[in-house]
Amino acid sequence: MKKKLASKVLAGALASAMVFSMAACGNDDSNPSSSTPSGGSTPSNTSAPSGSSSTPAPVETPKPAPMKITFAVPSDDEHLEPNEWYDKVVTGINEYTNMDVDWQWTATGSYYEQLTEKVKAGNVADIVIGPTKPFDDDTTVLQAAKEGLFWDLMPYIDDYDNLAAIPEATIRALSTNGSLYFLPRCRDLGRLGWGYRSDWAEQLQLKISDPITWQEFKDMLYAFTYNDPDGNGLHDTQGLVLDQWYDALKSIFAWFNVPDTWGLDEKGDLIHYTQTKEYKTAMKEIRALYEDGLINDGSVEGIPAFTEISAGGIRKDYASTGKAGVFIQVLDDVRKWELGGGGLREQGFGTVEKPAVRLESFVDTGNGVHVRGNGGGFNGTILISTKNIKTEDQLRRVLQFLNDINDGEMVQLMDYGWENVTYNIDEDGYVFLWTKGEEGLDASGVGSTKYRYGFNQTRTMITAPENAQTITTAPPTEAIQQREDALKLWNVDYAIPNMGAGYSPKVMESSEIISAMNTIIVDAQVAYIKGEIDENGLDDALSRWLTAGGEQATKEINELYHAAGN
Repeated sequence: MKKKLASKVLAGALASAMVFSMAACGNDDSNPSSSTPSGGSTPSNTSAPSGSSSTPAPVETPKPAPMKITFAVPSDDEHLEPNEWYDKVVTGINEYTNMDVDWQWTATGSYYEQLTEKVKAGNVADIVIGPTKPFDDDTTVLQAAKEGLFWDLMPYIDDYDNLAAIPEATIRALSTNGSLYFLPRCRDLGRLGWGYRSDWAEQLQLKISDPITWQEFKDMLYAFTYNDPDGNGLHDTQGLVLDQWYDALKSIFAWFNVPDTWGLDEKGDLIHYTQTKEYKTAMKEIRALYEDGLINDGSVEGIPAFTEISAGGIRKDYASTGKAGVFIQVLDDVRKWELGGGGLREQGFGTVEKPAVRLESFVDTGNGVHVRGNGGGFNGTILISTKNIKTEDQLRRVLQFLNDINDGEMVQLMDYGWENVTYNIDEDGYVFLWTKGEEGLDASGVGSTKYRYGFNQTRTMITAPENAQTITTAPPTEAIQQREDALKLWNVDYAIPNMGAGYSPKVMESSEIISAMNTIIVDAQVAYIKGEIDENGLDDALSRWLTAGGEQATKEINELYHAAGN
C-alpha cells in the first residue's frame, strides 16, 4: 500500500518547514535519520509549558541543506548552452525538491555507448538514464546492477506516492528475480496498434466489419495494392508497408494469440513464443501476404522492400507520401501519419470530423481478442548508482527527488514553462502552449522551446491523483485523437502478458548469447517471409536458437517461475 509522505518542498516556500508528527500515516521510518529531507518529520514535544493547558506549537525544524547530485541524461539534440530560461527551469526544480542537481547532458546518438563504457569502468553519475530495453541485447547495465553498482529499489518505492502509482505490470516487467534496479519511464500499456486509409476503403467500397476480420484485412491489402485506390491510373500504392522495425511482426503475432516472449503451455510451463504452434500459423500467413505482393517487396515504384527501409523510416518517408494503405506502429505514430508534420492532412486528406486514417487495435483472426502490450508499459529506465549514493538516508533523498519531479507543479514547469512567457490560458481555462516564435516566444524573449529539451526524459511519467496538475492542455477535438485515446484504454484489458516477466535466466545475462539468439530469430523470420527458406529452414533456425541458449534459458526461467510458487 502506498504511503503519502508528509510534505513537499514548494518553490518559494518558507526558509523553514512546519513539520507535524505523522505516526498515524506510518511513514516516519521512511526518512533519513542523519538529515531529514523534504517530507521528513521530527518527534513532537508532548509536554505543555508550565501553567498552560494549551496544545504546544509544532516544533520548527530548518530544512537540510540542498543535496548535491549528478544526473546523466541523453538529449535529442546536443543540449544548448545553458541560457537564462534553462537556468530558470533548473532553479525551479532545485527549489521545489531541495536539491542541487548537476545535469550532465549527452547527445542521444552517443549517450548509450558512453553509458556502457562508464558502467564497465564503474564511473557513473548518481542518477542515470538507463537502457530502453535493459533485458535485451546489451545486458551490461543489468549485470553491473546485480554486482552492486546500482540500488535495488524494490523495498522503497511504495514509500513515495508517485512512484507507488507506477502500474504493477510495469514494475513486474522491469524486475528481475524479485529485485528492481530500473525505474520506468512509463508509456501507455495499450499504445500499440495499426491504421489504414479509410478514405481509400470508402473509395473502393470495401466491406469492413468491426472488428475487421483477417480475410477482410487481406482483401483490403489486395485492393490497396492493385485496385488503384488513389485513382491516378498507376501501380504506385502498397497495401502494407513495413520497415526494419520488426516488432511490427509481433503485433501481427498477437492477433494470432502468439505469446509475448513467454507464454504457458498445456502443462503450465513457460514456453518461448517461437516454439508455439500459433507462431508457426502467424508466420505462414505473413509469408502468404508477401508472396501476393501485399507487403512492400520493392515492386511498387517509390517504395523499397521492407528490408531496405531503416527502422522508423516509414511514416515520414513513405506512408505520408500517400503510397501506403496500412501502417503498424504505436498508435500515436499512426495518428501522426495524418496529423504529423508533412502528414496526410497537410496534403489535403481528411478532416477534423472525418479523418483519412482509421486507427485500430487488432485484426480478428478467429483466435480471440488479443493485442500486443507495449513492452510492459515503459520506454526507457532510470537507475540510482551506489558510487556516491552510499547510504539509505542518501538513497531516500534521491528517491524523494525522483518522486517530486513527477508532481503536477514540476510537470507543468518542465512541459509548459511559465504563463505569459511560454504559454497562455485560453478562454476555456486550458493551456495554449507556444511552440513558435510568432505565438509569443519571440516577444517574451524565449525564442524557442529548446531550453526545456530533455527534462521530460527524467521523469517516470506517473503522478498520483492527489498530486495532479492544476492546468492542462485541452482534450483533443480531432476524431482521430479521440479514437487513439479510447483505443489505448481499451487495449490494456486485451494485451497478451509476458508470463516470464520478472524472471531472469542466468544464461540470458550474456549480451553475446542474447544477441546471437535474437539474430537467429530475426534473420530466419525475414528469410522465411521473403521465401528464401521454407518451413524446414525455419525449423532448422529455431533448433539453432535452442542450441545457442534457448533450451538453457527455457530450463532456467521455468525453475525460477515455479520456485516463485507458480
